[in-house]
Amino acid sequence: MKNFICQIIEKFFTLFMDRDRLGNKDKISDSLPDVLEKKLKPIWEEKIKAILISEFELGETLYVIFYLGTNQHEIIMEIWAPEYFNTKPSEVLILELDVETVRELKSVLNLTENRSEAKRYALNNWS
Repeated sequence: MKNFICQIIEKFFTLFMDRDRLGNKDKISDSLPDVLEKKLKPIWEEKIKAILISEFELGETLYVIFYLGTNQHEIIMEIWAPEYFNTKPSEVLILELDVETVRELKSVLNLTENRSEAKRYALNNWS
């Protein structure tokens, strides 16, 4: 399950950064959450939602953070449900990308090496 989500997010990040590299300026104004939503929407119900439900059960909100891994080609993605904060650990996914993509995402997303400084995104009404 984790591998599938990792593959999708890795592919998404690569495509997100490729549009900038290729000069696709008509989409540059889209924010990361907007682009992520557009790319994941077609497979959300059938594939991703089922995985998240199996890990977190049904809920209204999930939180996700991204921060730099220990290797220069890694981004860590951590997902958790606030209602299980004290009873269930977060799901930690290691995204492996090429070094250039990680470097650019670090700049675009203001990624940090410190987990405690990572920006938290909310997935509301995800189920």
